[in-house]
Amino acid sequence: MAEMPIISSLKFFFLSFFSFKATEWYKNTVNYWPFEDVSNRISIDYTGRNNGNISGSYRSISGIVGSALALYGNESYVDFGVLSSSCLNKPSTCKTGFTIAFWLKIPDFRGNRIVLQLGEHRYSRGFTVWTRKKLAVNVGFSVNTRLRRYVWLQVWNENWNHIALIWNNRTSSLRISINCSTAQVVNISEPVEPESNNNRASRLILGASHAMKKNIQIMVDEFAIWDQPISESTLCEIIKIHSGWRIFFPVSLIMTYLNHDGIYCCQNSAAALIN
Repeated sequence: MAEMPIISSLKFFFLSFFSFKATEWYKNTVNYWPFEDVSNRISIDYTGRNNGNISGSYRSISGIVGSALALYGNESYVDFGVLSSSCLNKPSTCKTGFTIAFWLKIPDFRGNRIVLQLGEHRYSRGFTVWTRKKLAVNVGFSVNTRLRRYVWLQVWNENWNHIALIWNNRTSSLRISINCSTAQVVNISEPVEPESNNNRASRLILGASHAMKKNIQIMVDEFAIWDQPISESTLCEIIKIHSGWRIFFPVSLIMTYLNHDGIYCCQNSAAALIN
């Protein structure tokens, strides 16, 4: 049965409204990859100039908002190139700091794999998100300046999780937010290698190390970078808009034809929003 024009219009209105609400948080980003279109192995950067080049096995899947990107390990990864206008490779040079946020799902968790890396390796200037599987299933985060600051998340699950890595250069502090909850960060005085003049050290790689090794099977959606620390309240609003609101279209439609021209009205038809 063909959908009535008024219902199509309602769908378009509400979907457009919440799509706008979901994306308006990203208007101040320096890079934003929503993974809505990954045709020809390219992930479009909607606010910056760093389109991602996808290698290996991948697929576009249903995500938190629209489509998401699934990487299948082995030789799969996304190379976003050199972020020439970014301070991410040298966090101590940031004016105020930066925020990296994305939705992540790890369907086949394995240890010693790299989720995201900018820097030649975990102990060079830059940052890394990686996995460890020993007594517990862990995901680690680190930001390296003169000192190494990192955090281990002791609990991980197979669901979609919203991750944010927030670096505040004014206070030299790292904050990790998982689903709107802040994780404690450990500051460790470990040796960090000097800053590299090699441009490869500034390449942002998703799903593998900077050397395109330690590939991981992951699903990623709404990947964004801000050139400033984002507040906890803003991150919580992003999560709320993305995952908390759902649209329910009419389950009961009574069509009453008013004349022979096929004009009808709909009774008891409304879109209900729940949180």
